[in-house]
Amino acid sequence: MVTSVASLSGSDDDDITIHAVPQVRITSSGMGNVLAPGGDRELLLTITDPLGADFHAELLISDSDRRIIERRSVTSAAIDTIARVPVDHLPPGLYHARLNVVAKGAPVILRDLTFALPAGRIGIATTRRWRALTSVKPAAVAMPP
Repeated sequence: MVTSVASLSGSDDDDITIHAVPQVRITSSGMGNVLAPGGDRELLLTITDPLGADFHAELLISDSDRRIIERRSVTSAAIDTIARVPVDHLPPGLYHARLNVVAKGAPVILRDLTFALPAGRIGIATTRRWRALTSVKPAAVAMPP
């Protein structure tokens, strides 16, 4: 919620109003937003509200075709802490997360994050000029000659 914390008046032409808004951040537990199996597969939501304003936050997760597949309300208990949202129940793929902060029915802050859930383990291939994520085949799969 946009909250007026100070109003300074000089003349009618130079009124200044200072607003405070919540600080909102969405990240993931994986390096480069790649959430590999075997580790923590979760989104990390941080909402800091120094003034205790009344707002509502909602997390939307959509697939690579931008179809919303999950909608979660962020409770007031998550304010001023890091809320951990597990996503390990989702099938492998590319996803988009959007954190909407709404006050009085109007959007105040939007934060977006694109993350990947690979099917197998992830390795890093490195040369002198570039680095790339590679998918490692599970040992149980027979490779053709």
